[in-house]
Amino acid sequence: MLDFLQELIRQQIESLHDEVRFVFVQPAYTAQHALLTLFLSEPCSVYVNVQDENVGLAALQQTLTDALAGGEWSDIHILIVNDIDRIQDAALETMLSGFLQYRDLRVLLLGRSIPEFVLTNKALQPHIAVLPKEPSLMFPDYTVDRGDNTLLEVRALGRGHVLLNGKPIVDWDGDLPHDLFFFLVDKGMTTRAQIFETFWPDLPPNEATNVFHVTKRKINEVLGVDLTQYTGGFYRIAPQIELMYDVTRFSEMLQQSAVEQKSVSQDLLRHAIWLYRGEFLGSVQSPTLAWAQRRRSELAQQYGEALMQYAKILEAAGDARTALGLYIGASAYNRQREDLAGLIMGLYRDLGMHQSALDTYARIEKDIADTLSISPAQWLQDLAANIRTTAKIVGTPISK
Repeated sequence: MLDFLQELIRQQIESLHDEVRFVFVQPAYTAQHALLTLFLSEPCSVYVNVQDENVGLAALQQTLTDALAGGEWSDIHILIVNDIDRIQDAALETMLSGFLQYRDLRVLLLGRSIPEFVLTNKALQPHIAVLPKEPSLMFPDYTVDRGDNTLLEVRALGRGHVLLNGKPIVDWDGDLPHDLFFFLVDKGMTTRAQIFETFWPDLPPNEATNVFHVTKRKINEVLGVDLTQYTGGFYRIAPQIELMYDVTRFSEMLQQSAVEQKSVSQDLLRHAIWLYRGEFLGSVQSPTLAWAQRRRSELAQQYGEALMQYAKILEAAGDARTALGLYIGASAYNRQREDLAGLIMGLYRDLGMHQSALDTYARIEKDIADTLSISPAQWLQDLAANIRTTAKIVGTPISK
């Protein structure tokens, strides 16, 4: 249902010009290897998996020769090179430049980063594509000339992942630079007082100032560029930073979906749901991430709402089973929402799954009683009673 990217990529591959010879797969596209089926089905294909680290030109050429197994590159149509981040950039650049002489050869390159020469080699650029290409889903076009700007991709929905000009940031020199980085990106604009209150509420201002400046300097050293600019009493993302932030795009798409026509709203919701790869910095554990708890809860609630709204569209279109799955997913983030429980119970009833409908009622009845010490709304009680009656009439066994 949400695997729309496969179709998008297939279309983008089919629309490539003949001059595009080298196709890099986006590092942030987690289903990279699913693309192999679109290429390996081609006749005359060769697959190379780079296993050693820091592979130079001589070793790379030997690996390619071994994979060719005595054949000729002029007879090969598809070359797939996996784990290209293990190859030295200069060696990979030289290899691709040499392959330009083979007009029928197209190379698919998979790895965890985009080599710098994709942005800088003017001779190779007309022959390079990076797929998938969809900015709304955090898949930028790396072949665009950004001048002096720096492309910063920040994905906080999930474990937290940062790419700077296509290169992953993996070493933050400690938890504090990492956590302050995400705080500054998430706020977009914040004051020094807000920063101190969040990270060092118990420190005197002079000590907090020292720690802040040391930490901010570490962030800039890790990135190799100044993240923020201080103007008008606020720290803002520096103007030379071209920021792509999944949280911002996720929230903006949800807001826009509420005012658009149904077809547009459906696409926006589908994209927003895809962007939510997990809880906000969910797998990161750090004592200086307490500020993220509220943000995590807010975004999880928004995700649950997105699932519910998308389910309503699918239910109206007649796709009851898919809608039911989405409603159930949404209920994990909105356990006490009676309207959501009612939608689930109604679909279970319509599908003849009376026991599942009553189990849903029992679950929300317990949740509401445990947290609020009240009973569910009367209309929901009536719905449960109606389902019990229907189950008895049609002879569906119901457990007590």
